[in-house]
Amino acid sequence: MEIFYFGQSSRRLFGVLDGPSQNPRGGLVFCPPFGDEAVATYAALARWSKELAARGFAVLRFHPYGTGESDGTFADFNLQGALRDVSAAVSCLATRTGLECVGLFGARFGGFLAAQAAL
Repeated sequence: MEIFYFGQSSRRLFGVLDGPSQNPRGGLVFCPPFGDEAVATYAALARWSKELAARGFAVLRFHPYGTGESDGTFADFNLQGALRDVSAAVSCLATRTGLECVGLFGARFGGFLAAQAAL
């Protein structure tokens, strides 16, 4: 497990990378739910991330700007920014692992973000 910040210096995002950073079987970015649901699902998503990592997948969990451990405040959070953060997370995982194709998974609001980012 690797804990780090990524993104622009003016918009640092908190990330946790589970799994191999070299030659993974595949890569997945977890897009978290929002607010209290992010807290309620945190442990389950972390366990699933570690299970996938044990099977050779690289999984990046992150907090959008203005949420969790990322920079910014709750007032800074907005849909357009969250979608940019998903793209930044995908780029980060691809760069760190060398993968050309990275998948997205999201729970609740994170599922909406993942679907919108995939369009």
